[in-house]
Amino acid sequence: MPYGFAPRSLVRDARSQNQASGLIGSLLCSGLNRDLPRPVVARSAFAGGLAMIAVVAANGLMTTDPRAWQGGGLRVSQLERVRKGV
Repeated sequence: MPYGFAPRSLVRDARSQNQASGLIGSLLCSGLNRDLPRPVVARSAFAGGLAMIAVVAANGLMTTDPRAWQGGGLRVSQLERVRKGV
């Protein structure tokens, strides 16, 4: 994706998400190879990666301005019977 295509915050969030996922993935790979770093380093890296993923997810869920579909109120359209059972 070209850099000018998406908003800067989306690109920044995607980069942060990728870094956190890579960190957790490298810890998983090291654990499968039975070659983990010291427990303090492994735990803090894992906690930091999870915290980064949580922050990026929470940032993506925050909205400040209403979307276009929220402003018109509730509109209900009655269904038409085409034939029996449909």
